[in-house]
Amino acid sequence: MRPIRSAVATAAAIIAACAILPGLRVNLAAMADNFAFIASLTADERDRFAAPGAGEAVLPPKVRSGLELVRNAKLDDFHLTPSWREDPELAQRMTEAAWPVRLREASHNLIGKAAEVPVSCTIVDVVRSSEDGGDAVVYARCP
Repeated sequence: MRPIRSAVATAAAIIAACAILPGLRVNLAAMADNFAFIASLTADERDRFAAPGAGEAVLPPKVRSGLELVRNAKLDDFHLTPSWREDPELAQRMTEAAWPVRLREASHNLIGKAAEVPVSCTIVDVVRSSEDGGDAVVYARCP
């Protein structure tokens, strides 16, 4: 009997909160829509939806190349070359896509445009993509 009372009390609290806070109602409705969408997927579609790297095809080509370098080198952190750092979309997407690898200015690992690698750094790996317009994206280790 106790679990039923608990469920009723929880439902009553949610209904009361929805009446008082209209934004909560909207959020709960959006969550219900998301759950309904996920429930409508086949098992194969759910597996592809939850697979590592799912959705990365929409990232800019340079970000995908940089991400490949970060993953191949199994980096814990990295920082970006100046032009990448100054491009808000590139910097944001790289930070999001590389998570949990952190963007840290003090890192010795540099990702970005080959022409901007300081002479004191050693280029470790290079990725060239026809989608990038042939620009090389590099991973360099800096002192």
